[in-house]
This record gives sequence, C-alpha cells and structure tokens, in this order.
Amino acid sequence: MKRPNYKRRGELFLAVCFFIGLFIYQNMRDRTGGGSAPGADTDAGQQELKAVDGDAQATAAQPTVPAAASLPPATVTSSAPVEAGDDQPTGNQSGNCDAIVLHRVAAIENETSFMEQGETYGSVTQYWRNMRTGVSWFCAHGSYCYPEYVQDGGERVLAIKLTNCAVQPEGADREGDEVLFSIG
Repeated sequence: MKRPNYKRRGELFLAVCFFIGLFIYQNMRDRTGGGSAPGADTDAGQQELKAVDGDAQATAAQPTVPAAASLPPATVTSSAPVEAGDDQPTGNQSGNCDAIVLHRVAAIENETSFMEQGETYGSVTQYWRNMRTGVSWFCAHGSYCYPEYVQDGGERVLAIKLTNCAVQPEGADREGDEVLFSIG
C-alpha cells in the first residue's frame, strides 16, 4: 500500500486557504469603498466625464484625487447672517433647496445618468464631503447624488451650485472620512 503524500495535501490546503482569504479580502474591500464598483468600467466610451474634485481621473466608487490640503476649501458657508448684496445664497424658508447644473455631470451611483448644463437639480437635501480626499457631492430626495466638481479637459470645473440655500456647517455628522452637512 502506497503511503499518502502529506506534503502535497498541505500545499493544496494552503492554496485553498489563500484563495478563500483573497476572496474575503476582495469582498471586504469592495464594501468599504477600497476597490472599484462592480461594472464601473463597463461602457466607458459612453461616459465623457468622470466625477472628481481634483486633478486625477476617478471612478464612481472610489475617486482618486490629491490630498485635501491641496484642494480649495469646501463650499460650506458660515452661520453668520448674509447681508443684502452678498453673492451668497440666502437661507431657504420654504425648505426646498434647488441647485443649477453649470456643467454636464454624471451621477455617482449610476454613470449612465447625466444632468445637462442649465437643468435645475431640485429638492437638494444633503452636502457630503470626504475630508481625506476632498471630494464633495450633493444628494437630492428621491434622486441620485452628483459631484460638486467634474474634470473637463484636464481642468477641474464647478458642476453644481446651490441657488436658493446654503450649506450649514453646524450640526455636521461624521461617518468615517465623510462628513454630512445639512442644507437650508
């Protein structure tokens, strides 16, 4: 009777463990935003603009931009009252915040959904900013989230601007690197 080859079995066991560990690592990385979203590169020719807030190209799931220190400050306004004639949006008493789309922009969650220049982005309720990367975006009730800036021909361009309300710095909620500001 031939004796079993335990060395071969050990190598096989280690290989299986390695692949299982790799699978678990990849799934954890995808859930935490460390990797690209499934299907993020599909139909890349159809998307002309990628959501960014810096000089580098980015995917919808994990933007790659320079450090936040090299970016301009966030568009968060102070809580001081706005004087008449200032070029700042005033507080919105109706509770319905709108924004104007200044440049064609793709949704963060769905790269095939675009808003065109001149459209009104209604019912804006949230302003998010990733403090590590400096990326910022607006979200509306019942709609997708759209980045505040886009990359166009190598230049960083403002894509969305609030028209009748402002970002409120007080009461911001922090979720890891991301900070949620209210809009009013």
